[in-house]
Amino acid sequence: MYLFVRFTGIVILIFGLLLMLVGFGGTVYGLIEQNTMLQLINTFFLAQSGVVLQDARLYIALLGLFLFVAGMVASALGQLMLVFIDIAVNAQETNVLLRALRDNSRADGRL
Repeated sequence: MYLFVRFTGIVILIFGLLLMLVGFGGTVYGLIEQNTMLQLINTFFLAQSGVVLQDARLYIALLGLFLFVAGMVASALGQLMLVFIDIAVNAQETNVLLRALRDNSRADGRL
């Protein structure tokens, strides 16, 4: 069980890092190549609506910010899973060590 939780935490952490990278890279590309992105948005996403977008910088920046923040949240949740599994493993080992110390002290006649 610990292995699956650790693996899931690592996968979520990597997915979050990729989301952050896509958000940042997409925003930089969208702001540098604003005319290309504007044509892409008008051609594919707004073709049936009849609306023509004149400036897409705000929408590109907001989308990039959303993806970056979503990636940060996903990475934080993955890291939190890893912390919880480390605490669980270390708590189990600590209990075993403390019980062994307690049993040895009782065998020696000390309490």
